[in-house]
Amino acid sequence: MSVLSNIGKSKSYFIQALIVVVFLVYIIRLLYLQVINGDYKELAADRAFRKVTIYPDRGPMYDRNGKLIVYNQPNYDIMVITQQIKNLDTLSFCELVGINKETFIKTIKNLKQKQGYASYLPSVFISNLSGEEVGRIEELLYQYPGFFTQIRSVRKYNYPAAAQLLGYVTEVDSNDIKNNEGYYKSGDYIGKSGVEKSYEELLRGDNGYKYMVVDAYNRVVGSLGKGDNDKKSIAGKQLTLTVDIELQYYAEQLMQNKRGALVAIEPSTGEILCLVSSPTYDPNLLTGSQRTKNYGKLVMDPQRPLNNRALSGYYPPGSTFKPVLAAIGMQAGTLSADQGYSCPGGYVMSGHTVNCHGHPYAGSVILGIGNSCNAYFCHVFKHFMEDAHAKPSEGLTDFKSELALFGIGVRTGVDLPNERAGNVPDPEDYDKIYGAGRWRASSCVTLGIGQDQLILTPLQVANAMSTIANSGYFYTPHILKNAEGADSLLQTFKIKSL
Repeated sequence: MSVLSNIGKSKSYFIQALIVVVFLVYIIRLLYLQVINGDYKELAADRAFRKVTIYPDRGPMYDRNGKLIVYNQPNYDIMVITQQIKNLDTLSFCELVGINKETFIKTIKNLKQKQGYASYLPSVFISNLSGEEVGRIEELLYQYPGFFTQIRSVRKYNYPAAAQLLGYVTEVDSNDIKNNEGYYKSGDYIGKSGVEKSYEELLRGDNGYKYMVVDAYNRVVGSLGKGDNDKKSIAGKQLTLTVDIELQYYAEQLMQNKRGALVAIEPSTGEILCLVSSPTYDPNLLTGSQRTKNYGKLVMDPQRPLNNRALSGYYPPGSTFKPVLAAIGMQAGTLSADQGYSCPGGYVMSGHTVNCHGHPYAGSVILGIGNSCNAYFCHVFKHFMEDAHAKPSEGLTDFKSELALFGIGVRTGVDLPNERAGNVPDPEDYDKIYGAGRWRASSCVTLGIGQDQLILTPLQVANAMSTIANSGYFYTPHILKNAEGADSLLQTFKIKSL
């Protein structure tokens, strides 16, 4: 029994000693936090600190000749921590920042709904203020608890050109935050169109932050401690584009007061030299404090200048399609280089008439293309459909497959968003019009001259011409020429599409 009693006493002493040790550890830790550590001294004195986001410079863009197209300019936001708003003189504050009371109430209400229980976090109250504007406001802003300024950069453009190509940057919405979980938060900015959207991950950089101590008047009095917990921002990557900005600007001048698109591609590389959509707008309209107002005007413009017609505009290719059909016919063996067709003012067959203009006899493929003879290419289409296929439906299916090799009727894979695929009709389309099996090549013969239900984008037409220039292959059209860390992306543009 004495042995068991000794063991019991030993356990009791051990437990008591353990409790004393734990208690001493807590005492020492509290002493360190409250007396020794300078960070907490500052917090105890001022009772507040603020985590300030350091937004990185977005990557600049240069053209193929090294000319700066897009750069950054400092701008400011007025931030708010709704939890800290107390005894606010709303009217004087609204007068200071240049808004009315209704706007103030609506904005604060919306922010509180978005924040939920996170009302202690800063949110953007007013964005895109110039240095002059914020300088006037900041002198008195300390009088209004919960409000402070924060610097960020906005895009500026050296040329009033290439707006749809370059794209624009705007504040993230709920979908952006959801789809990029962990990176964006309310008030951040993101590329929404053009190059800005395609290469967002390269351009955006990485946010940093620093902890600042603020006094009772919401004024920054210094960094928290030695800044050991701060994080430096990392600037976005510099992009060099394939576009020639002088050529782009010149092409846009040619397209003034016109509605359409213009695309120039270097066939040997697939590099886009210019890509114009008209009507267009000055890209500087969608930066700065007037951005929201200008964006509203552009959205409501019936000419739809925000649309990139080069990528999404649907047009019948017309006579630009004739060289493509000639290549398809010669590949199939239904057309020879010295084949000629007469043109008595047009093509007449089975009750179908396709008019043509006056021109010399088209005695070869070269003369057929040179004279842009409608009758010639109606015959070429008819013979491709009938001579090489047992049924019209088989011919049209083959026709569609051949066009896909030229990047027609499919997306080319260009590194710009919102490209449309165009339309090359299927046999089912004509079954609906004429009835199943009740149509022939003559029923859709105007496909041979780039009409009927053949609808392409300007980019697809330019790419098809590149394919002919390269004697049967093309490189994926692209706008990125060089960027740090993008080697794997660039390699995909060096693969031939056969």
